[in-house]
Amino acid sequence: MYILEEYQNRGIGRLLVKTVASRLKSLGAESMVLWAFTDNNACNFYEHLGGKQGEKKLANIAGVDLVEVSYEWVNINSLINL
Repeated sequence: MYILEEYQNRGIGRLLVKTVASRLKSLGAESMVLWAFTDNNACNFYEHLGGKQGEKKLANIAGVDLVEVSYEWVNINSLINL
């Protein structure tokens, strides 16, 4: 998920995360995990929403090695109630 810079800090990302969490909950999920590249500014956003850093892995995209980190929410109700 990416929000163009001119649309950031308007609540769009929060609404998208809340919508995804609500949909997952309706399908019976209780937790959520997403992956982000460690050099992505969105990592701060995920941490602000209560995501806990999990494991890291190396991804090679077009010959470039990038580190990905997981963000985990054990209880997605916290995201639904944003």
